[in-house]
Amino acid sequence: MSIPHRRLLAPLLLCLVALAFAPPGAASRAAEDSDPGTLVMVLDSSGSMKERIGGGQSRIEAAKGALRRVIRSLPDEQRVGLRVYGSEVFSRGEPGACTDSELVVPVDTGNRADLASALGDYRPYGETPIGHALREAGKDVGTEGRRNIVLVSDGEPTCPPDPCKVARDLSRQGVDLRIDVVGLDVDGAARNQLACIARAGNGSYYDVRSSEELATSLEKLSTRAARPYTVIGEPVTGTADAADAPSVTAGDWADEVAPAGKEGDTRTYAVEREIEGSTLHVSAALRSDPSVDDDGLRLELSSAEDGSSCGGSGLTAQRTGGELIAVAASAGALRPGGTLDPDTACASGDLLAQVTRQNGTTTTPLELRVIEEPPVESLDGLPQPEGGSGWTRLRGGKAAKVTGGTSFDDAPVLEPGTYRDSIVPGEVLTYQVDVEWGQRLTAAFVFPRLSGRLGEAVSADSPIVATTVFSPARARSSVLARSDGPSTQVALTDDGETIGDTIPPVAYLNGGQSAPVDGARLAGRYTVTVFMDQSEGGPSYLTPFTLRLGLVGEPGDAPPYVEEPEDPEQSTPSPDPDPEPDAAPEPDQDEDSSLLLWLGPLALLVILVAGVVLVRARRTRD
Repeated sequence: MSIPHRRLLAPLLLCLVALAFAPPGAASRAAEDSDPGTLVMVLDSSGSMKERIGGGQSRIEAAKGALRRVIRSLPDEQRVGLRVYGSEVFSRGEPGACTDSELVVPVDTGNRADLASALGDYRPYGETPIGHALREAGKDVGTEGRRNIVLVSDGEPTCPPDPCKVARDLSRQGVDLRIDVVGLDVDGAARNQLACIARAGNGSYYDVRSSEELATSLEKLSTRAARPYTVIGEPVTGTADAADAPSVTAGDWADEVAPAGKEGDTRTYAVEREIEGSTLHVSAALRSDPSVDDDGLRLELSSAEDGSSCGGSGLTAQRTGGELIAVAASAGALRPGGTLDPDTACASGDLLAQVTRQNGTTTTPLELRVIEEPPVESLDGLPQPEGGSGWTRLRGGKAAKVTGGTSFDDAPVLEPGTYRDSIVPGEVLTYQVDVEWGQRLTAAFVFPRLSGRLGEAVSADSPIVATTVFSPARARSSVLARSDGPSTQVALTDDGETIGDTIPPVAYLNGGQSAPVDGARLAGRYTVTVFMDQSEGGPSYLTPFTLRLGLVGEPGDAPPYVEEPEDPEQSTPSPDPDPEPDAAPEPDQDEDSSLLLWLGPLALLVILVAGVVLVRARRTRD
């Protein structure tokens, strides 16, 4: 393989990986520090890559075709390395077969412009020394910073060492190293072995079985790749002791929190009040640990002056790990029942915010948000709470393709309308909508009827899908009770299901109500999330859905603040919003309609596949 060809593969894989693996375990980063870290793709170039998959193409040709569709849109800014195995020695009986692995693209940025011309230069060839290739990849990624190894394979290892043990050894290098695996049309023992590698390496496993799925996934990933996951906020390190707590003011802050029972599992911050009589909204958020079912957080606010309690909340993940969870509390003059008491310590002085991890096995990025809302001159004439608001049915129609974010900070900002996306087990997707005073947001996720292999997989697995709406202060927002709309979560089947949620009209006096009505007390950018549960050792599959977003009510007047409040979305640097999604026709469908479009946001999958194409390759010899 020539040097130009090696470098050309790197950029492409690199970009792909950037976005795909950045999720839950990525280290916290300030807006100025967006270094995606080091990524090494480990690709299978064994002889079995010439076999055919769904759609009739060979595995290698399917990968090449998919890559050609997205090359033009891939950014050329990420560092990546490419290691292949099984590319030089034909059979295990020949010398060197079990050490047949080469770093064909050193870790660096490359020349993606040359990628298209290089796709035809490779062919399936030798054995499958996965363990050796992984061990060498561990050296390639080094020992510093965030490191990703992405393995793409279509079979079982045929040589020692045991790749599961190698992955376990590599994972001891720290939480900033993860190994993700894509299995290309594998079953039985091969699938179990590859899934074991992902688990041992603190990563994720994905199944890929058709050329169409691969192509669509790559297209979605090209969108994600330009928007790597980051935790936005000024770096801060909370303390266990309140006396040493760092000061924070209105804005976004990035920290880390250790598992319960470990040093660093409690973080305390001194929240400064800069406006006399203001309401301080404080929240803490993280992606729950994928390895446990009951990860969570507890937030307590207290007066820095006299230690009196000013409110709090706790949340434990209700489904398997990987969920986006947030705890929020507010301290100000507004009291339950809609009265003002500006003389309490919670409304007139600084606060202490204590965040405690409830479970988890790894240190995890923690996002802290502080919003300072000025006091109002009077409650006279303010709209009364409407906690019992009913459901508004949202009609379908033409949909625009959209790629959901993976966090509060990279969610695309959408207008009311209809969109289409897809999700895999263990994934959370985020979307944002601007909601003004007096308006009520309604969101519905419509999962179509499914047939064929996808329908069989979903029926056998019955994953829980759930939606949550968070306010600008990252408080859970919803009506207290409603019987005329879909549930916020269901067990998905091949018959298709709909989940949804709605908030009461946004009103200042919602703050005097019970949760989650009190979450809808601020106008601004609301975040809608959807999460798909993942059973331990369960299958991986792409499930399409339609997202319908609606705003009910005309915008109203803001409360009579004593001064103009600061926009929380402008208080901290944040990523540029996504461009408007491309409108694309989609068949009209009711909430039980079908749609067989399962090709989606499997970032990892995508990445791997892309790699797959390059990986199997071996220069064709005349």
